[in-house]
Amino acid sequence: CNIVIMSEEATKKLSPMSPVVSPMALLYTSCNFSRNNSIWRKHLEWKKLLSVFLGQMSQTVRWEKKWEPMCYIKGNSKDYTGRRSNLVPIKLTSTRKVPSRESGFAVPKFMFINICSLTKTKNRVRAVVALEADLVNNDIDICVVSESHLKPEMPDAVVTIHNYSIFRRDRSWEGRDMRAKGGVAIYVRNNLKVIDIYRSSLYELIGVTLLLPTGNRMSIYGFYHPPRHNYLESDLLDYLINISDDVLDKYPDTVIVCGGDLNSLDIKHLEELSGWDAMVDFSTRGNACLDNCLTNRIDLFSKCYPFHMLTKTDHMGVILPAGTKLKPMRRKVEFRDCRKHRKEDFHKALAEEDWEDVSQSTNVNDAVNCLERKIMDHMNKCMPKKTVSISSRDPYWMSPLIKSLLKAKSRIARSQKDRLSLINKRISDVICQNRRNFRALVGSRTWWRKTNDISQRNASSSRVTLDNASLTRLNRYFGELCHDDSYVEPTLSIIGDEVDIPSFTEQQVWNALKRIKRTAIGPDYATGPSCKG
Repeated sequence: CNIVIMSEEATKKLSPMSPVVSPMALLYTSCNFSRNNSIWRKHLEWKKLLSVFLGQMSQTVRWEKKWEPMCYIKGNSKDYTGRRSNLVPIKLTSTRKVPSRESGFAVPKFMFINICSLTKTKNRVRAVVALEADLVNNDIDICVVSESHLKPEMPDAVVTIHNYSIFRRDRSWEGRDMRAKGGVAIYVRNNLKVIDIYRSSLYELIGVTLLLPTGNRMSIYGFYHPPRHNYLESDLLDYLINISDDVLDKYPDTVIVCGGDLNSLDIKHLEELSGWDAMVDFSTRGNACLDNCLTNRIDLFSKCYPFHMLTKTDHMGVILPAGTKLKPMRRKVEFRDCRKHRKEDFHKALAEEDWEDVSQSTNVNDAVNCLERKIMDHMNKCMPKKTVSISSRDPYWMSPLIKSLLKAKSRIARSQKDRLSLINKRISDVICQNRRNFRALVGSRTWWRKTNDISQRNASSSRVTLDNASLTRLNRYFGELCHDDSYVEPTLSIIGDEVDIPSFTEQQVWNALKRIKRTAIGPDYATGPSCKG
């Protein structure tokens, strides 16, 4: 019969364990049972001690990983062959706890990225459009963006994302640091209630305080620690800990999540000072871990993981999943089906209606009430009101009409293929129409796209020529865009001979126009490219 014993090399390779479990290692050497009875007696003593230790472990919290290597005996003896009582389970524990859904509450899902400019365009795709796709595909509630490269004079509409609110802290926000690039921004889904916003005047740091649907408070701090800075790292850590301590003094149950591109910041020292836990344990740029996130409630979140962003950047994105996800906000919406065939039925019903009661009525109020009653009766018959439930996580093209059609489709039996094919075509048509009609609030983005196409500013060829027809078309485009029917042409003022009229050469005019920025507008609100053309 063979019995396992401890190897001396095992204790050097394994991490420290409980004093009871430490004699039992993963690596064993075999010896003969009949030749060494003292080992068997020692094994029985270990088994007795392990039963006490394992009983204590069953009362502790749930752990992330469990290993159960078995120490067992093989032999032909009657007492031990085929018995499971000779199996001794050894559980090697991990110090990292897994979030327990029973003790926690629902929290948002986070994303931390270094996008290297929110305004850039790579492969004809704007960074904001690619970021929106990442947020929708990963169902992100809050996104912390480092190196936004935004300037205070740039409006939020340029980098807005549908169904999200943006909060910015640009590098030159208060004029203390006028260097280019840098900056940090936080996107928050509209179904989350923001109750406070904090922007630091000393560092590239912004804080957003949320009131979660469960009634708990959460403070999110996004900051960018550049490689070259003009402050002490210890001052930044003290500043961050002080503002978080002020929040915890007022609201001790506040959940704090802090993250961004930290570069060479001493994360271990920050963990020691604050008591927070760093969540990122993988490389985010090359072999270095530059992006990280920390929290004081690690039990509320799952293990974070990296992902490749759609836009071009040399950093990996970090997603911090929630232990328990937030429920989407749902609301009841009442609408009318106003499609073309419904309007045609409504028009036909109004044309066939007898309106003598309205025209022959001597009382104006009775005539109006009768007219309104007949119109509403036909409207409710041809375009009845419907009620559907709209979720905050629905895509932008998901309208109440599509929800109603999907609900009607679910009532159709699978055997009725003709009806299913017809309603599928109607749903597809409505989705395509909603996608075409959707217009995000992006300021003058459409105008600039049209201007660039006509002026060939983004053409790949180095030789760009604009003929008179193209210039006329460009001028006509802005003329139709800014047309005003109430405009009255002013009368020309008479200039006498005594007035000295200044003269300019063509070169002087060209030099003046050359110094105008591309996005500048003149007194007549004409764009720079149109003036240069």
